[in-house]
Amino acid sequence: MRLIGIAGAVFAVVHLFALAWGGNMTPTLGVLAATGYLSSLGLFWWAVATNRWSPLSAAFSDDAPRWLVRDGPYRLIRHPFYCSYLLAWASGAVATLEWWVIATVIVMLAIYLYAARSEERKFQSSELAETYRSYRESTGLFAPNPRKLLTARRGR
Repeated sequence: MRLIGIAGAVFAVVHLFALAWGGNMTPTLGVLAATGYLSSLGLFWWAVATNRWSPLSAAFSDDAPRWLVRDGPYRLIRHPFYCSYLLAWASGAVATLEWWVIATVIVMLAIYLYAARSEERKFQSSELAETYRSYRESTGLFAPNPRKLLTARRGR
């Protein structure tokens, strides 16, 4: 959890600097980045609303999962919060096209991937393991997986 906080704070400053003083942004890149930022916000608040009554545990915590959320954005992706964060980071990279901003996206992707895999291992060793296995077969990690969605719908 601390790693996410430190990296997020440092990289947020990097992104703000690049957005404020970077000279690479074109109107097209600006529109693409704004679309990404708005999509990130929409997904984030959708996930927050979905978890309003049953909050999730924090990243890298060692508690056992007590429930599995399958509503809202979780119908399509297993980690919508991480997806929303990655959309925001990627939007900064799209806006600036700076290699050092793109590098921050890669680092954050690695951190979120590690956190997501850690959370999935917790589910796989919990009493929800079988339910989670079935859930994994029908959803993508950070983005919807069309193949899995089609397979899951055919299996109904």
